[in-house]
Amino acid sequence: MTGALDPGADAGPDDHAQREVLHLLTGAWRTQALHAMAELRIGDHLAGSPADTRQLADLTGTDPGALTRLLCYLVGLGMLRRTDDGRFGLTRAGALLADDHPDSLRGLALMYGGPCYQAWGSLLHSLRTGRDAFSEVFGAPFFAYLAARPELSETFQRSMSAGTSFFGAVTEHIDFNRARVVADIGGGTGSLLCEVLRAAESARGVLFEAPHVIEEARRHLGESGCLDRCTLVPGDFFAEVPVTADVYLLSRILHDWDDDGCLAVLRAVARAMPDHGRLLVLERLMPEGDDDGLALAWNLHMLVTLPGARERTLAEYRELMAGAGLTLEASHALPLDVTLLTAVRTPAA
Repeated sequence: MTGALDPGADAGPDDHAQREVLHLLTGAWRTQALHAMAELRIGDHLAGSPADTRQLADLTGTDPGALTRLLCYLVGLGMLRRTDDGRFGLTRAGALLADDHPDSLRGLALMYGGPCYQAWGSLLHSLRTGRDAFSEVFGAPFFAYLAARPELSETFQRSMSAGTSFFGAVTEHIDFNRARVVADIGGGTGSLLCEVLRAAESARGVLFEAPHVIEEARRHLGESGCLDRCTLVPGDFFAEVPVTADVYLLSRILHDWDDDGCLAVLRAVARAMPDHGRLLVLERLMPEGDDDGLALAWNLHMLVTLPGARERTLAEYRELMAGAGLTLEASHALPLDVTLLTAVRTPAA
């Protein structure tokens, strides 16, 4: 029968493996496309309504032909959609790269496609030396580099508030209503602290951060409506945490440091903690076996970005806490492979 499919006909080459490797090899292209989308504020320009290439080119100061190539690629990535009349609009994913989206990932796109991307280009340096590539590329460790560049530091703080859907889950596992004071140690601009304060209306917050972050935190807390319930304390959590609280928060802090650095932070918190106090630690845990998870990628990212930084297993965190005079009580799984660890001071023998 004419046109019938012959069951014995060649179905075409099996190129699945090649396609898969090509997909992986071009991951850098996707990162840079999203970085360009964030840098050009395409998400912000399209937040109100779709626009055509000419309008977007005028708004972004780009060449229309070149921009069209990017926009078509972003459609293929699921970040943009094309309307019936040929204009471009945002998808649900693309909307996350708009600055005013409540769960915006724009800051993360700027960091991962910017300085972090450059550091990853020297991954082999880290693999050959065991040292971070960021210092090699930029001539200074990550946090020192940010401290000298306020605008980049602000972008980093925004990025640390991105992808934090797990913040809300913290208050589902922990009842903060009995806490009079909650202290967020190294809490950035206070996003987690605000989440906790909204769940515990009678509590007050303390944000303990490096001096160069404090003013930005003050602005963010003011915009979030939490500033009147917060005390901002500048300082160095390696030396001293001069804060008495019922609950202490360490959110994605410990993975930034080697074991000695972690012990210094944990001991500073333990010295400040009253007998009834509790420490909450949020980190991604390395799997004990061959299970997949986000921590595997972030573990390599920490090697590239920060001296001595790494993700750790539950057993490793338990050992670090014990070395600081703390006892790990419990762990709770949160979204995005984050785990909430709770600890108290170890009773004196």
